[in-house]
Amino acid sequence: MILALLCAVAQGAKAWEGSGTESDPYLIKKNVDWWDLDANVRKGNNYKDQFFRLANDLDAEGIQVGTEDKPFCGTFDGDGHTLTFEMGITGNGMEEWINYIDDYCAPFVRLDGATIRHLKVEGRVYSKKKFAAGIASFIDGDQPPTIYDCH
Repeated sequence: MILALLCAVAQGAKAWEGSGTESDPYLIKKNVDWWDLDANVRKGNNYKDQFFRLANDLDAEGIQVGTEDKPFCGTFDGDGHTLTFEMGITGNGMEEWINYIDDYCAPFVRLDGATIRHLKVEGRVYSKKKFAAGIASFIDGDQPPTIYDCH
């Protein structure tokens, strides 16, 4: 059993509830789930044809999913919950804007054929560079993403 667990960890197994199907999506319940989604997309798993659902309001703590060359391609259903995302501001409560060092500043760095739906995003993003947004910094690919019922 220990060997099986070590193999699962080595292969980047996910700890989310659900099977990733439309009827049984992976559940994003807490910050570590969001962080795991980002880590797995950064490793190259784009989750094309797989489904996620936000199960609670969540503070993303400035963690973005994906990179410029590693997009998210799955379906993310906010289920009416709020994802709080702030990036590019100081954390000292003084409301000072800073020059964020990255070109991408949004909960999802890049979408390629993804669907984002029923998601509320709260917070602020700011960059003196480029690609600051409330849902996705950059969209492209063979299939344009679908974003609807997002606020």
